[in-house]
Amino acid sequence: METIRIYRVENFAGRGPYGLNIYEFQEMEEAHCDERHPNLFFDFGLWNAEDLVFAFPDISNLKNWFSGYENVLKFREYSISVYEIKKNDFILGKSGKQLIFDKKTAIFIETLEF
Repeated sequence: METIRIYRVENFAGRGPYGLNIYEFQEMEEAHCDERHPNLFFDFGLWNAEDLVFAFPDISNLKNWFSGYENVLKFREYSISVYEIKKNDFILGKSGKQLIFDKKTAIFIETLEF
């Protein structure tokens, strides 16, 4: 089966940067409530994604999404994790900017710095 590589911002524990109540991330979270950063409902039509996590289909979408926040992410020890998944094991958002997937079905490939 054909696979693709996807890109996710996460810390050493595999946690993404949203919903953590971290002071440095508050501005980013507020700024990311717009049409350029669609949320789960607007991009996927879902209120809850349970065991799914967010990622990006390519590195350019990830860098555009987090543009201006690279230093705060690095300061809080976040990096870019590269995973490989089967082509049918993810849901691409309507925006084409982000996707959701189950990390249990993915293979970790490498970590990249911002």
